Amino acid sequence: PGGDSPGAVAALAGQDGLVRVVDVSFRPSLRAVMRGHDGSVLCVCWARVDDAGGTALLSGSDDQTLRRWDPDDPSHYPERANPEEKEKAERAEGPLPAAASNEGGGEEGKDAPTLRGSNAKEPVDDGKRAKKKAKKVSGGRGLLKAPAWESTPEGVAAGQAAVVDLARRLHRRGFASTAGAALGDDDDECTYGPSGVGLYLGQEEATRLLALEERASLAAADGGYNANAPHNSASSSAGDASSTGGDSPGGGGGGAFRPAERAACAAMFRGDYVAAARIMLGSGDGPIPPDFLAACVGGGRELYASVAREQADRLERRGEHQRAALLHLSLHDVVNALGSLRRGGFIRDAAALAAARLHPGDEALVAVRRELAAAEETRGGMEAAAKAHLAAGRPAAAVRALTRRTLGGARAAAEVA
Repeated sequence: PGGDSPGAVAALAGQDGLVRVVDVSFRPSLRAVMRGHDGSVLCVCWARVDDAGGTALLSGSDDQTLRRWDPDDPSHYPERANPEEKEKAERAEGPLPAAASNEGGGEEGKDAPTLRGSNAKEPVDDGKRAKKKAKKVSGGRGLLKAPAWESTPEGVAAGQAAVVDLARRLHRRGFASTAGAALGDDDDECTYGPSGVGLYLGQEEATRLLALEERASLAAADGGYNANAPHNSASSSAGDASSTGGDSPGGGGGGAFRPAERAACAAMFRGDYVAAARIMLGSGDGPIPPDFLAACVGGGRELYASVAREQADRLERRGEHQRAALLHLSLHDVVNALGSLRRGGFIRDAAALAAARLHPGDEALVAVRRELAAAEETRGGMEAAAKAHLAAGRPAAAVRALTRRTLGGARAAAEVA
């Protein structure tokens, strides 16, 4: 910049939230360090501030702020900088570091005091900044994930070539929202990875991307190699899957999807609920996760009813008869809900459901009340048994139930008779 500052200087934007000014006239040496941003610094720019040639340094950060600095302010002199910062800057040779746009910062400068004010001159250090770290909640991995080789020289080269290819495609289309030329047969062009561009084109390409992810996830679920699985696909790594063992409907720990669940999720993303249901039901003998069952509603009542009945059968096989009954009730199928409860030994629950939902003369209601009476007699609840007999239209059976007891049972039986 111009002004009274001798030599050539460069302003550096750091992902650690610091702005540095380095003298590059001979051997790079640190001249100023400016603190104040709460996020990575994305850009720096010298700006003229008066007609006499005075300049100021502007910086923008992902903390959504733009700050103006005076590098000649004594508060920014390198003597006040962290010794590691000075050593790092003085060792710098070759290409100068560019602004970083990655989220989060490096270790350097994490504990630096927060600076505030129009020129960021007033240090404020509450002493707690290093201790307040947001708790990271693990929700598992998503459908799309960059492969490990993305950061290798080959991955970088492939990514750069894909960016150029995407720019040409979008330029030919005029703007991104219109339909463009379809991708070729190479799956790597469509998957999410260094050479993939399918995510950034149109609906057809995105649907194909999801289909490829579905296929790769199924290959991982099978535990074998699938020659058709795209090598760009993040889902092709079985090691990323959370194996739960058994048929637990919860899936992986922390909300993570198993490979089959990721495949079903990809199918639902592209609108194929039938394929999603087939994948989930074919992934094991146990119940499917309830969120996937609920999502089957998107495929229509017929599909949901089919999946819900199969889910109810699987729940019964696991001894969860009440949950099975609730699924039948979601289809307004009271008779099968009663069957689930009765098979599970929940005869009182079945009697309550039947009394609330069936016509008084319905044969199913009468049968449930007779079964309830027999169960009450077995456990010795003769009064409860007599009530059930009476509700089922069997007063003689009620009298017999009462007369089997002493303590006034005969009198009550006589009055009932």
